[in-house]
Amino acid sequence: MDTFGPISDNAQGIAEMSGDVKGEGAKILTSLDAVGNTTKAITKGIAIATAVLAATALFGAFTDAIKNTVKEVGATVAGLEYQGVLDVADPRNLVGLIIGLQLYSYSLALQLMRSQEQLAQ
Repeated sequence: MDTFGPISDNAQGIAEMSGDVKGEGAKILTSLDAVGNTTKAITKGIAIATAVLAATALFGAFTDAIKNTVKEVGATVAGLEYQGVLDVADPRNLVGLIIGLQLYSYSLALQLMRSQEQLAQ
């Protein structure tokens, strides 16, 4: 799936550079280009979701390492206040983190689009 996108996407570009694209062939290549773009978007979404899962697993391992270290030292985990450590094992924290990062990326994209609009005028 990861290799189909670029191949089908590049097929239209190569055909257009040759200059022999007309009629039914152009329609087929346009459809292949759309499929290639969709496939690339899907694989990017899968890659981002996998990265989120990996980051969550790393945060969970970090939290477990802290709990195990506290147990080895002899302190009680129940009375321990985690200062400065985000507990991603709590679903509310994880969802809030994902939504917050998403809103931040949207605001950054909006600022970039506004700056491009100002430059274009």
